[in-house]
Amino acid sequence: HILFMVIADTEKYDEFYDAINNEINNKTISEIDFIRKKRSYLSSNIYMSDNIFKMNDKISSCFLANNHVVTDYYKVYNELNIDDLNEIIDNIDFTNVSRLIIK
Repeated sequence: HILFMVIADTEKYDEFYDAINNEINNKTISEIDFIRKKRSYLSSNIYMSDNIFKMNDKISSCFLANNHVVTDYYKVYNELNIDDLNEIIDNIDFTNVSRLIIK
């Protein structure tokens, strides 16, 4: 299951919803954005390694999700490719939508 949640503060609910819906339906990610995101993830992991509490949380979350601890994130991120990502995105069904508006 995938949960895609957007939280915003706006007075123009319908316009905001339409803008988000258009972005979701335009399911393309450029290769430049993909590479930038991979670098960002790697950078975040390096930065996170300076904080023992964040590392503990990362290790615990990884173990709970995968039943093992990933020890080489550099390899994992470098093995990601744009074709696999696009295939995953193409298979996501965004037809089940809920909106909660709090005034």
